[in-house]
Amino acid sequence: MYAHRKIEIEPIFADLKTYLKFKRFSVRGLTAATNEIGIALMAENLSKLSKTVKQAHIMPKKSGVNCHEPAINTTYYFRF
Repeated sequence: MYAHRKIEIEPIFADLKTYLKFKRFSVRGLTAATNEIGIALMAENLSKLSKTVKQAHIMPKKSGVNCHEPAINTTYYFRF
């Protein structure tokens, strides 16, 4: 289980720490902390969306059966 967690979860928190400088919560309480981590994860998703959209404009369009793929294939949700 630890090896699987290492691949899926830990890089997300590493990105939050490195790129967004999110190292600690600035609020108290479960509701406020949930809102703050939600905003941080939303910012992470928006940065991934902007990279995907930028690449979509650079890459030529595919033709054929599998040309209707979603814009983003990885989004992260945080639930308690």
